[in-house]
Amino acid sequence: MSAPGFRLIGAAPDPGPRAGALALLSDTNGRFLMQLRDDRPGVIHPGLWSLFGGGVEPGETLSGALVRELHEELGLSVPTREPRPFAWFQSDSAQRTRLYVFTLSLAITPADLRLGEGAGFGFFTRDQLRGLAMPHALKPVFTAYFGEDDKILRQM
Repeated sequence: MSAPGFRLIGAAPDPGPRAGALALLSDTNGRFLMQLRDDRPGVIHPGLWSLFGGGVEPGETLSGALVRELHEELGLSVPTREPRPFAWFQSDSAQRTRLYVFTLSLAITPADLRLGEGAGFGFFTRDQLRGLAMPHALKPVFTAYFGEDDKILRQM
């Protein structure tokens, strides 16, 4: 799978055959939309805050997968050209999935969203991200996004 425009975060010695697309989605107030993962057996990273997105299906592009997932998980209709490639990393789960992160800024409010997957969602400021329980592999993504010297995220 070709992935131009994505920079590698961390090491990926054997990323495996699976791929997923994630949205680092912010609203016009600069808050980041996060998904609270279901806390039940079989869910990867149960009970943690994560990015919305999911697996890439056969024949699907990365951006096509993200657009589909945002519609399924939030009821959002996003043009395929809107998400911008940002970075990729290897998941810290046993599946060794390559996770491709897109950035996206939308004029949305909680009332615009219909939760279709997960235990909940929230909009968080940069400062509030520090206190969230999230998968360890996501922390370097936020550090790369805000800059390597970001004092807030070093405390995550």
